[in-house]
Amino acid sequence: MKAYKFKRFDKGNGYTLIELILVIVVLGIISFTFAAFITKGIDAWVFVKTRDSAVGSARYAMNRVITEMRRIAGPESMIIMSQTECSFEAFDKDGNIIIVDFRQSGDVLYRNNDELVDGLLNPGGIVFTYLDNEGVVTAVSSEVRSIRSKLSIEKHSQLVTLESAARIRNL
Repeated sequence: MKAYKFKRFDKGNGYTLIELILVIVVLGIISFTFAAFITKGIDAWVFVKTRDSAVGSARYAMNRVITEMRRIAGPESMIIMSQTECSFEAFDKDGNIIIVDFRQSGDVLYRNNDELVDGLLNPGGIVFTYLDNEGVVTAVSSEVRSIRSKLSIEKHSQLVTLESAARIRNL
């Protein structure tokens, strides 16, 4: 009877279990390192996008408020002068007199009855300051020459505060 011989595979062509485990561990460490960089990059991108959204909303609202205030018919056209509400007569594009009212209600800024922007701080989301010729705060409507506006918005946990002023042009 013929004896059967087993062939030995001891020629160094394969990998041992320890080598395979080491490769898997090294690849895991490299993957974890890259994942940390990628997640930090994604977090930065999300932060920038939410900040951009909040700043865009605040800029739009502030530009609208200031543009409207520059069209005030005159100091005698001021109807309501308070810190959270500013109502006045202004000229529209055809030269007709219209009434414009900016006010905060809750966390929303309204122009007349239309929502301009939401997410305002409550209280203090919009603050109007009325200044005379010398730049001193005044409460007398006939002395108002410029109006300073401060707008504070919080959107997606991003706080944005903008300040601007409008000089009354039609004097």
